[in-house]
Amino acid sequence: MQWTEMQKRAIEARGSSLLVSAAAGSGKTTVMVERILSLALEGVPLDRMLIVTFTRAAASSMREKLTRELERRMQAQPQNTMLRRQSEALRRADISTYSSFLANVLRQYYYLLDIPPDFKILDQARLARLQDEALENVLEQAEDIPFLEDLYRLLVKGGKDKSLCDAILLIYGHISIFPYPQKRLEEMLKDYSSGGEIWINAERRRMQDELICLREDADALKPLAAQVGGKNNCEQVAEYDAQLIEALLAAENFEEMAALKPSPYMSLRIKDGFSGVFRPRHEVIKSAVQGIMAQAGEYAQLLKYDDLPYLRGCMEALFELVRRFSDTLFQLKLEEGSFYFSDIDCLSARLLDNEQAAYELKNRYDYIFVDEYQDNNKLQEHILSRLTRGDNIFYVGDVKQSIYRFRNADPSIFIKRERAFGAGGGENIYLNNNFRSCGGILDFVNFIFERIMKRETLGLEYDVNASLRPLMGSWQSLLGTEECSCSLEDCLKPAVPAEVMLLDYDEQDMPEEFEQYKKQKLEALAVARRIKEIMDEPIYDPAMKCCRMPQLRDIVILARSANELAGAYQEVFKSEGIPLYTEPQAGLLSSHEAGIITSLLSLIAGSGEDEALLAVLLSPIGGFNENELALVRSYVKDGSFSQAAEQFMDMTESGGIGQRLHEFFAKIESWNFLSYVLPLEQLIWRIYEETGYYYYVSALPMGQVRAENLRQLARRAGEYMLLSGESLSGFLSYLEFGRKLGGDIEEGATLGEKDDVVRLMTIHKSKGLEFPICLLVSCGQAFNKNEARQNIQLDSELGIGVKLRRLDKETGVFEVRQSMARAAIAAKKAEEGVAEEARLLYVGMTRAISRLIVCGTITPKSQFTGGKYSIAHADSFLEFIMPALLRHPDAEILRERFEGFNREPGGGRIKISIRDAHSLVEEKEEPVSELLQNALKEGKRDISYLEERFSRRYALEAATRLRSKRAVTELFGDREVPLRRPSFMRELSGAQMGNLYHTAMERLDIRGDVSVRGISAQLDGMVDKGIFTPEERALVKPEKLAAFFEGEIGKRLLNANKVYREEPFCIWVEQEGERVLVQGVIDCYFIEDGHAVLIDYKTDSAAADSEKTAQRHRPQLEMYALAIKEITGLNAEGWLYMFSDTSFHKLV
Repeated sequence: MQWTEMQKRAIEARGSSLLVSAAAGSGKTTVMVERILSLALEGVPLDRMLIVTFTRAAASSMREKLTRELERRMQAQPQNTMLRRQSEALRRADISTYSSFLANVLRQYYYLLDIPPDFKILDQARLARLQDEALENVLEQAEDIPFLEDLYRLLVKGGKDKSLCDAILLIYGHISIFPYPQKRLEEMLKDYSSGGEIWINAERRRMQDELICLREDADALKPLAAQVGGKNNCEQVAEYDAQLIEALLAAENFEEMAALKPSPYMSLRIKDGFSGVFRPRHEVIKSAVQGIMAQAGEYAQLLKYDDLPYLRGCMEALFELVRRFSDTLFQLKLEEGSFYFSDIDCLSARLLDNEQAAYELKNRYDYIFVDEYQDNNKLQEHILSRLTRGDNIFYVGDVKQSIYRFRNADPSIFIKRERAFGAGGGENIYLNNNFRSCGGILDFVNFIFERIMKRETLGLEYDVNASLRPLMGSWQSLLGTEECSCSLEDCLKPAVPAEVMLLDYDEQDMPEEFEQYKKQKLEALAVARRIKEIMDEPIYDPAMKCCRMPQLRDIVILARSANELAGAYQEVFKSEGIPLYTEPQAGLLSSHEAGIITSLLSLIAGSGEDEALLAVLLSPIGGFNENELALVRSYVKDGSFSQAAEQFMDMTESGGIGQRLHEFFAKIESWNFLSYVLPLEQLIWRIYEETGYYYYVSALPMGQVRAENLRQLARRAGEYMLLSGESLSGFLSYLEFGRKLGGDIEEGATLGEKDDVVRLMTIHKSKGLEFPICLLVSCGQAFNKNEARQNIQLDSELGIGVKLRRLDKETGVFEVRQSMARAAIAAKKAEEGVAEEARLLYVGMTRAISRLIVCGTITPKSQFTGGKYSIAHADSFLEFIMPALLRHPDAEILRERFEGFNREPGGGRIKISIRDAHSLVEEKEEPVSELLQNALKEGKRDISYLEERFSRRYALEAATRLRSKRAVTELFGDREVPLRRPSFMRELSGAQMGNLYHTAMERLDIRGDVSVRGISAQLDGMVDKGIFTPEERALVKPEKLAAFFEGEIGKRLLNANKVYREEPFCIWVEQEGERVLVQGVIDCYFIEDGHAVLIDYKTDSAAADSEKTAQRHRPQLEMYALAIKEITGLNAEGWLYMFSDTSFHKLV
């Protein structure tokens, strides 16, 4: 692979620690893998490297990539003994998440902390139960705590303890990310003994920063004022703005700021056109300055109150409750032998205070690698500082993609590390060559963020080190030019890659008949219509190295919060005939299929009520319909339905329905007996098998997702029983507790990559992913700023703040007011929240490969002023985007509506469209029946002209049945008609079985052991990696795979130097006189003696004449041979291998 200069530096630099700032799509994982391998080739054992990631999937992917790369190099250098030693070392290497690594460390040094070595990991539902128990114990014995009565008055309203319990949990969670939690409580309490200086200084600094931004905005306003002229007095007002800001900057305290009394602003006459530009920008400055002065006045008044001693007493009481809760909860966890992830981090920090343990761990690793460093928290940073020697750590991440503050990620850690390394503590390396997106998208992203992401507004500088660059000479920079890298002779000329689509919405202008179309629904309609248009607009596919028409699965809709949009989008897309998949916002238990099984389990345990019984009876498990159950109820009107069913069964009139009910309840009885003798997971799988429900849901739309939900439920039951040793009823109680918490026991399964539907997902879920076409929607939606409105505010630097609420004993009235601490922390959180929203926008805009479409809604009230203060206080993505977009060369259509923005160079080509909401709803084709009715109303009894109109035939009708793009299997393969599989059918479909065998053949290590035993071991390894489920693994027979390698063609493949598996292609062919673009995937081919040998695998059912069956596939192999000729220039012989009878057939 050809590395860029900076990538090469990141791989080869030695002698100091490195911080690699890797922009979106810059190949950071590939660079990290190459650096690890280069160190391994220098003799550093892989098991003396620590590689930490933030997710198990990332750790698994990292290990798989290292394994694959080592195998590739061993194939090229079979005599290299070092590579073989490193392959063995890789199996022992520590490549895992923080929690997995630290859990293993704790199990090794458990005796130093007096914890059980076989501790288990708590899930959230069980943790919540222990927390409830600990809270109850602590509050029952809290009478001896000083200032407890004051604390109750401060926090508790209406005699309920919930707010106090919430406060304890909130502070406990906060101190859990610090190396020394008890010390953190002492530090926060100390702030209340220092006169509040920490909060006063924080607010003074914030106000100073805001005033500096406003000064720049006021300076930019002066030239506009001069152009207004006339009698508007704009120049005088602009000068007054500047003078007042300077006076506020010069003030030494809040009292002086509040004492400044501005004379009334002179009124502005909106006569001259340009004054319409001046006024909104002046109003922003005026409102901001007045707000700062009002805050200064409030703070000056707060400082006159003597609130700190009272608040300090309340904090003493609250912190004592937190200490007791922490101790009690830890004891409960010890008794259960289980810890949560945060406990593992805290215990590890305690362990590293032991000099011997710290010394041993520090010397265990020659090199440490930290992925996604921008998401570290303070505790993780502390642990890393104890493990590194100072010159052996490799940090990689992108602070612009730090979007997990809600998980305690602290981007300031990355920024401080960057500054420290810049001062000589290590080396900073910047990777900003983007390999993901086409150049037009990168130009657009750079144009926006160069203008909004400034250190003084959003805490980061989008400078030359951050600016995304395409790789020169690649498809990214050549696409759409005369030197386009598309391999097609006749390039399809993809559309402009970056686009902004705005919906112009005026609620007052919407007719009454369109009342149901609210803003969100209308934007969804605009997006759906745009997607229909996109399907006819070619995109470039880097994997195929050619242009092609899009498929639905290429398209993803990204939103800040998909939860709020899912309903509207599902409804609109269904009406527009576009299949849409939304990521499961709720978890496993909220899925329909898991709900049916839990209802059935409750019936088996004897705890199910009518709701559960009816759900199961109406499901495929029961097989009843509503009419049959209504008949049961009509015969027995009193009592519960279960009682009615029992009475109905004994009636002579019950007939076949009664017999089926007998059989159903008999089955429940038999499962109830088995629940006492079988492990819970085994019982659930027994139910799946006997009812056929697992196979039934697998055959439904999105069957893979549904089946995975059932697998997760069974696995979770097994884990619960292993952890608790309790029975079925205990598991059901555990599930019910999880539901009451409003949470779930596990996330639901997600859709596979090959399902041809449009996806709607959150930007958070999309991080680390890429998609051919991205639509970033609801950009006009206001940010959620509830965090800054919460009563209790917590910050890692400013401590804790809460509103004051106390009883005035003289008047008997409660005093309620802001506190300086809470005001300072809330203001800081609001700033951090806006900065993270900007980073979230960056993540959303950098997911696209070929097309990026930014969608939002504007109204007649929409205004975009573009000053630094407005950016720092933006309320939506559009308030970030529009001030920059309005300066783009292609934004003339917007500058006509939003005046006062000058055109600036750069930004590439973009497409901007404004869609009118009113006309969007009216875009409906008139049905034929209405045309006929209208003709008759007009007296036109002769409707022959309509018959002629609708019976007209297109001259090239045959061509209309041809799609411009076809898959090889569509041209030559047998079409499989998807039928619903009845419950008695246990085996998978032919296509599903084929997928399993193809996956196995793609993943097998052909340089390893390919005997039956060796292949069996490799298949088991694929289960560990999550490639197969245990059930799928059982269906793949290693004997049939081994038979392939024992045959003549298999042996030739094993001896080949160059082997290609699952190779995609894209070529033009002639069909029925039309040129058709054909794409497909070749199972396998290898190069031998100057020609290619291609192999196609089939899992067709065994037939008496396998040769005749094989001949059906000859055209398909001929097409593959033609594709290989196009790709390599080599002629190819083609072989078919049939797994059904392990036979080979030469077809080409």
